[in-house]
Amino acid sequence: MTSFALRCLALATMVVDHAGYMLFPQLGWMRMVGRIAFPLFCFLLAQGFRHTRSLPKYALRLALFALLSEGVYNLVFSGRFTVLSAHNVFYALLLALGALVAWKHFLPRWPLGALLGPLAACVLAVALQTDYGFWGVLLCLCFYLAGDGKPNLALALVASLGVFTLYRFVTRAASATWIWTQWYCLASLPILLLYNGKPGFRGGKWAFYALYPAHLLVLWLIKNNLF
Repeated sequence: MTSFALRCLALATMVVDHAGYMLFPQLGWMRMVGRIAFPLFCFLLAQGFRHTRSLPKYALRLALFALLSEGVYNLVFSGRFTVLSAHNVFYALLLALGALVAWKHFLPRWPLGALLGPLAACVLAVALQTDYGFWGVLLCLCFYLAGDGKPNLALALVASLGVFTLYRFVTRAASATWIWTQWYCLASLPILLLYNGKPGFRGGKWAFYALYPAHLLVLWLIKNNLF
């Protein structure tokens, strides 16, 4: 399975998740299917960092769509266009990218810096209340460290999710039902294990980014009977 196929599956399961949240809250299976999306996105970011031809352009794309997506994300999940207390998933991925940059840059010469960079990104993710909090940073780093070893991918997902679950329980930042629902993300493992290391179709990169705010806007319009 190529990176392109993973990206398509990530987007499809994400749309199912958000459609379940906004339009069909009584259908719990849609939220369960949606748990597959986030690990796929984190894995793709780790692979993108490893293989990108231009890190500044990669970071710029994430930052641009973080800004473009914020208004509609706020409308969907908070009911207002401007909310300072929560931020969309692109912010989490951007912080994760920064953590990977710090890890790779500092590890050979200053191991403490290699740890402090990701730690700072995790703290920022919690402070900014990015989607999925610090788990996005931790999971991307774990996937990057796992490399191409398939058993390591499973360990990366389970270990990072375990830390995230423990944190949520200790801080009581979410209901027990929401916390345990996240474990359905383990369904992404069989998909990740099929990854063949090839990019597949290389076109449509900007379209994939744009689909995030676009599908949220369409679902919001449908929910509010504005079509």
